[in-house]
Amino acid sequence: MAVQLIQANYTVGLIEQDNFVIHENELPMIADRFNWEMPDSINWELLLKVLSEKKRQFDYVILEGILAFSNVLVDTQYDYRIYLELDKKSFLQRRSKDRRWGLEPYWYLDYVWEAHLVYGKVTPNEMHLLPQKNRNIPGILKSLLKLVHD
Repeated sequence: MAVQLIQANYTVGLIEQDNFVIHENELPMIADRFNWEMPDSINWELLLKVLSEKKRQFDYVILEGILAFSNVLVDTQYDYRIYLELDKKSFLQRRSKDRRWGLEPYWYLDYVWEAHLVYGKVTPNEMHLLPQKNRNIPGILKSLLKLVHD
């Protein structure tokens, strides 16, 4: 989406939710792992401040992360909500290749999936759903751009 907007000569700011995780010594543990997978793991005050700044600097701001819809104050700042649907099998395949935190045990990947189901969604009438199956990404992006411009 960002690339499509940039190609249409719009400025785009990106906010990665992972950059707003509170310090590890403040995070609760789940077994031997830090529990990043809940709304309390995010410094929402700082994220809101950065979101506000970026909204003044850019034509469009994209906030990504599995908890992006879990904070009411942040949620009121969205003009559009785009949810990328992913089934559990695909999630597990992708996440098992991610080595940012080392090799993660299956039970923890399952926990992340469950946390996503609890905290990661908005109601269907509030979002623009991009289903996993039969995705026509260029066509979807074109439709979203039309929606944004109208």
